[in-house]
Amino acid sequence: MKSSSVQRMEKAEMRMVRWMRRVSLHERKKNKVLLQSMRLMGVAQVMRMNRLRWFGHVARREATHWLQRALNFPVTGRRPRGRPRKTWREAIEEDAKTSGVSRVGPTDRKAWKAAIKEMKCPTPQSGTNGL
Repeated sequence: MKSSSVQRMEKAEMRMVRWMRRVSLHERKKNKVLLQSMRLMGVAQVMRMNRLRWFGHVARREATHWLQRALNFPVTGRRPRGRPRKTWREAIEEDAKTSGVSRVGPTDRKAWKAAIKEMKCPTPQSGTNGL
C-alpha cells in the first residue's frame, strides 16, 4: 500500500478519534496520547500486524500448497521502466524488521503468535493522561 494512502487513512482515523474524544486541534493534544487514552493502535500498526499474521499462516503451509507456490513463483519477463513497486515479500521483511518480529520464525506458531501479540498498544501510562 502506498504511504500516501496510509497517511490519508491515519488522518481520517485521528479525525474520528478527536471527534469521539471531543478534542479539537486547538487544544493541541498529541495523537499518541489520544490513541493511548482510548487503548487504540494506529492504522499502520494494525495493517502491519495483520500482514505478519497472514504471513505466518502462509509460511506454515506445506511446500506443495498453492499459497507457497505463489509466494515462490519466479516471474519471467521484463519489468517496466522506473522504480519497481514494492513486493509483498519486501513489505513483510520491512514489517518484521520495524516491529522486531524477525528474531522469531513463523514456523513456531506459539512464538510467532506471542511476538505479534507483543506489538499491541500498551495501556495508558500514568502521568500521560493529558485529557
